[in-house]
Amino acid sequence: MIRIFLAGGVALVVALIGTKYLIDLLTRLNLGQPIHEDAPEGHTVKAGTPTMGGALILTSLLISTLLFVDLTCMYVIICLGLVALVGAIGFLDDWMKVVRKNHKGISAKLRFGAQFVIAMITMLIL
Repeated sequence: MIRIFLAGGVALVVALIGTKYLIDLLTRLNLGQPIHEDAPEGHTVKAGTPTMGGALILTSLLISTLLFVDLTCMYVIICLGLVALVGAIGFLDDWMKVVRKNHKGISAKLRFGAQFVIAMITMLIL
């Protein structure tokens, strides 16, 4: 039970400390969220808001998991792989938005298709 609380605490600390550094880095690199051309005027102030915060959340989750979980358990390895693969899809989507400087990342069909394939492979492994 204590490992659960330690893992949660480590994840929280990594996320809290990492947030400031990630926002500073993304701002310096000018990696912000593009806004849709047809968005309401109030949304234009959000242009350039740093994106890819999910990478920090997944990093804090993976660090705490690697520190406090039994890595010999097949189910833990499968869950870590699943989280990493689905996280990679989200990262790719955000990255495409930033690189293209367009609010459109990867298409919804491609995202859904990739997630479906990952889910089916995971199901077959289990």
